[in-house]
Amino acid sequence: GNSLLQPRVLRVMLPEATVEQSAVENMGIAAMGIVFTLLIIPTIPKLGVRTTQICGFACNTMISLVLAIAWTPLAEKKQGGALFVLYALLYGSYWIMNV
Repeated sequence: GNSLLQPRVLRVMLPEATVEQSAVENMGIAAMGIVFTLLIIPTIPKLGVRTTQICGFACNTMISLVLAIAWTPLAEKKQGGALFVLYALLYGSYWIMNV
């Protein structure tokens, strides 16, 4: 899902980015997956797989909701950095339930 539309989404968020900047943006988003994975692994033995997945889906839902509400106002104000952070958090949250 994300890998197909990610270049288009990044172009909307940061339209003036060069090829090198786009590569760094993609690496930053991918790094969020690593960060979320490393943060969630220690919690699995304490919470259990089912609870971890429920928390992951809840986190993903909340970030998706915030991104959906904030997208148009932030895009109109050219606040690409804020959109980028929300999008990176959304990508990272996918890994909570997939670890």
